[in-house]
Amino acid sequence: MSGDKILSQMIPRHPFNYGTLERQPWGWDYMFVFNADDNPDDRARIVTRLLQAGFRVSQAKSQDNTTYLLRFSLPTSILKRNAEIFEYMLKLKDEFGGGYLAYASERDTCYINSSREAEDGSYFTSAERIELLLRTLASKLSIGCDLDVRKEILEGKMADALAIHDVKERDALVREAVWHQWWNLVWTPPFHRMRHYFGSRVGLYFVFVSYLNKMTWSCAGVGIFLFILYVSKFSEVTNAGIHTAFGFFVALWITVVAEFWKRESFRINSEWGTNDMEIDSSDDLRPQYKGELK
Repeated sequence: MSGDKILSQMIPRHPFNYGTLERQPWGWDYMFVFNADDNPDDRARIVTRLLQAGFRVSQAKSQDNTTYLLRFSLPTSILKRNAEIFEYMLKLKDEFGGGYLAYASERDTCYINSSREAEDGSYFTSAERIELLLRTLASKLSIGCDLDVRKEILEGKMADALAIHDVKERDALVREAVWHQWWNLVWTPPFHRMRHYFGSRVGLYFVFVSYLNKMTWSCAGVGIFLFILYVSKFSEVTNAGIHTAFGFFVALWITVVAEFWKRESFRINSEWGTNDMEIDSSDDLRPQYKGELK
């Protein structure tokens, strides 16, 4: 049986606009993009693995019949099961200590996520759902799909893979981070909200950019003052002294920036429960690698 016929039996086809096939209350979380001339057997293989892992899947076809969109998400029950297996860290409510602890079903109501579920129907934030989804896609356990998405794209078995925006949450974040901050010269964005939407790594990036922006003002102020002195037609000896002084100041400034950033990053990591976040991917084998492993 051809891949197209298998797919037609597994998931219904919808127009290009979003369908509602087993759609979660928050919508679809992720999307695979396929070209119409791609091998349908590859698409059928991927869909089979998604369904076996418990994903809710919907397929849409573009009006010009050139692109297939495979949208999918995990229901809350499976997200909770996988979070427990992956020992996913969640924040406890203040009455239970307020720290971070690996998710366990018997502690379900002890996490702040339980309050969020009562408000918008989603136990996990957008970033948490995407992270659990990606772990499930890559997992070689029986609950996972054992899919290397980067390799699938590199080998031409799919065109692209991307997370789907939550329009309501995205627009609220843009208003708070941009339009409500346009007057703020040092720009202090809503880090917690950005972290809940984009994830901890992107959140930490913006924390660092904001921190560096604030610290640069002191260096800029001293630099402007010394530049005014420099153009004031002092002697060459005085100008050489100004250059030397500014050099020593920059050396001291960068040391202070680095040391204070250590303190700030430790504070944020403790507050966000990301002290054990793995950021070193040097042991991961890139799909582009060719040659013998040593």
